[in-house]
Amino acid sequence: FPTRRSSDLAYTPPPKMDFSQLRMDSNQVNYVMRVFCYVARRLPSADDGGIANPFIVVRCSGKTMVTKVKKRTLNPEWYETLTTEIELPNQQDENAPAPTLVILLYHSDDGRDFLPEDLENKSRKKVLLGRYWLELDTSVRKKFKGLTETIDIIYKKPKWVPIVYDKDDV
Repeated sequence: FPTRRSSDLAYTPPPKMDFSQLRMDSNQVNYVMRVFCYVARRLPSADDGGIANPFIVVRCSGKTMVTKVKKRTLNPEWYETLTTEIELPNQQDENAPAPTLVILLYHSDDGRDFLPEDLENKSRKKVLLGRYWLELDTSVRKKFKGLTETIDIIYKKPKWVPIVYDKDDV
């Protein structure tokens, strides 16, 4: 197996975005976002033992959600649903930015679970394994009939997506 130097795994997160102006705009639409995290396969190892303690971070519209850490596996199974309320620009507004869901896959050095506020804590060591960007299309809606009411939902069928480490699609 090729060995990685810590400099090969260097990652500088993008600058924090200021969503306050977007939130003040009355052209925002409220959503409940549910992200279903199922499984990952053949992840790169993150330590000398050839193993990883992976967890997923999901970011959208200034909100951050985190799955549990799966210990000592390159083929984790989460089967978790992450839920939060978000505000997105109205897609009828042609000047509105396209909303994007950012999925980051990390390795936890200590194997303990992370909270969203732990991600900025420098004493908690984590290693970026890969990421994926998903542009959200809020114009595609389906009817969902619940027990008491029918609501509009935006649904994407689950599919396998490749994670990439850097801008060269490694």
